[in-house]
Amino acid sequence: MNLIKNCNDQKLNTSIIYNLYNEKMQYSLTPYCELIKSDHYKCIISKVSFSKGNQVYLAQLNNQNMDGEISHIINLYNKRRMPFSWWVGPLSRPKNLGAYLLSHGFKFSRSYPCLACDLKNINDNFPKPMNVEIKLVQDDESMKRWSKTILLGFNGKASQRQIDLRYKIESSIGYKEETNRYRYLGYLNGEAVGTSMLTLNSGVAGIHGVSTIPQERGKCIGTSMSLFSLKEARKKSYYVGILKATKMGKNMYKKIGFKKYCHIDVYNWN
Repeated sequence: MNLIKNCNDQKLNTSIIYNLYNEKMQYSLTPYCELIKSDHYKCIISKVSFSKGNQVYLAQLNNQNMDGEISHIINLYNKRRMPFSWWVGPLSRPKNLGAYLLSHGFKFSRSYPCLACDLKNINDNFPKPMNVEIKLVQDDESMKRWSKTILLGFNGKASQRQIDLRYKIESSIGYKEETNRYRYLGYLNGEAVGTSMLTLNSGVAGIHGVSTIPQERGKCIGTSMSLFSLKEARKKSYYVGILKATKMGKNMYKKIGFKKYCHIDVYNWN
């Protein structure tokens, strides 16, 4: 079934948001993070200083519980002395939740457009970088290289402590097929230069963690990593690809065939 053509935007938005949420939720399967669920929100709190493990999702608040729930969540993180971010998207309630967060002292961080595409009709007419090989990460040694490369790709630098922590958390989730979490590492002349990750859940294929180390940008490596992940999802009988786009990658994804369906606003508590 072509999900994009055969359902309304609300159903697709739900699949997008839950895929993004479930990707982060997997961190709670490790010894380093825990998942806290209530009838009104879901949040992940890390036991170590790991920003991706300190986030609030899927808040469904109302006027009766609004201020109390927001204050309660702030206290949860304050007790751990952890900064955190609150993700506000199309499933969040009330619609003006962001304004309430600002009134409680949160700072608006950024807005991510959430995109989707039909995997049967992706455009792969892009220059193919020479001598680039993309491999599935299946062992600890490759995971160490993936962890270093993704941090360099997004931040331009990475301490050994950051690399070790990312490696420990990702390797704790595991490499087995049933995790539906596939990490890919791109090599240029044998050196690790790019990353991507594919998560299969909520009926869609989520593309995450697409990065290229700074010195190798402009060679279509990130595009190749994205297309490789999308084609792998298609082989596994998925028909819709989704992602949240950065400013750097948004135009490239539109050329592949992605269209915007919703957006997520991120608010930080420091």
